[in-house]
Amino acid sequence: MSISKPIFFTAVISFFLVWFIGHPVNWLTLYPDYWHAPMTMLFGSFVAGSTPLGGGAVSFPVFSKLLEVTAYEARSFGFLIQSIGMSFATLLFICWKVQINWRQVFWACVGSSIGVCFGLAVFSYSDSMIKLAFSLFALLSGLLLVSGQGRNKAQIMRDSAQSLFIVGLIGGLLSSQIGAGADTILFFFLVLFARQEEKISIPSSVAVMAFTALVGSIATYVLHPEFITPFVINSWLTAAPIVAIGAPLGGWVMSRLSKRPLIIFIKVVLLLEASSTLLFVQLPLAASIMLASLIGIAVILLIRLLVSTSVD
Repeated sequence: MSISKPIFFTAVISFFLVWFIGHPVNWLTLYPDYWHAPMTMLFGSFVAGSTPLGGGAVSFPVFSKLLEVTAYEARSFGFLIQSIGMSFATLLFICWKVQINWRQVFWACVGSSIGVCFGLAVFSYSDSMIKLAFSLFALLSGLLLVSGQGRNKAQIMRDSAQSLFIVGLIGGLLSSQIGAGADTILFFFLVLFARQEEKISIPSSVAVMAFTALVGSIATYVLHPEFITPFVINSWLTAAPIVAIGAPLGGWVMSRLSKRPLIIFIKVVLLLEASSTLLFVQLPLAASIMLASLIGIAVILLIRLLVSTSVD
C-alpha cells in the first residue's frame, strides 16, 4: 500500500468520528422519519463516484417526484450531499493515483463557480419546469453518449482554457437550477468534442462537481437560506455517512470497469430518470409527447448497444 492510501482512510475515519461523536444532533432519532435519504443515496452515491452524473442525478428525481419534495429542496440536498460524496470520491482518485487532468478541472471550476452563483442569484423557474429540464438534460445526454459511440475519433474542439471555462460556466448555470450537471456537461464536452476517453474524463468531471457542489451549498445558504429546510438538513444528516463510503466505492469500481459496461450503466440510469418524469410529474401534453418520443429513441439505442455487446 502506497503512503497516499492511508491518507484516504484517515480522512474517512476522521469524518465518521466528527459526524457520530461530535455532532450535536442524536442522528439515530432521525432515521424513522428520514430513512428514504440514506436508502436513496446507497445507489446515488455509487452513481456519483462511478459515472459523470453525480449523486444529484439520483436524489433529485427521487426527492422531487417520488417524495413530492419541491425542486428547490431537492436541489439544495443535491448540493449538500455531493459536497461530501464527490469530495471523498475525488480524494480516492488522488490517493489511488487515478489520472485527473487538473488543468481541465481548474478552468472548468472557474466557470462553474461563476455560473452556479449567477444562476442562483438571477434565475428562478417553476417547480415543474425545473423537473422537466432535468429530465430532458439527462435524456439528451444519454442519447449523445450512445449515438457518439463508434464515430470517428478525430478531435473536433480543443480543450483550451477558454472552452473549458465556457463549458464550466454552462454546467454551473445548469447546476444552479437542478443541483447537478457541471460534471455531466464537462464529461460530454471532453468525450464528444475533445475526443478524450470516457474513463479518463470521469475522474476530472467528478472533481469539478465536488467543487461546484461546495460552491453551490455556500451560495444557497447565502442567497436562499429558505431552501435549506429542516427536511433538507435532516436528510443530509442521515445520508452523509452513506455517501462518504458509497461515492469512493463507485469511483474504485469505475477505475476497474471496461468501457462498454460503464456506458451501458450510465445509459440505464439516465433512461430510468427520464421515465420517472413521465410517470410522476404533471406535464403539458406537448412536453409529455416530446419526452416520450425521446425515451423511445433512447430505448432503441440502448437495445442496439446491448445487442452489439452480446455479438462482440
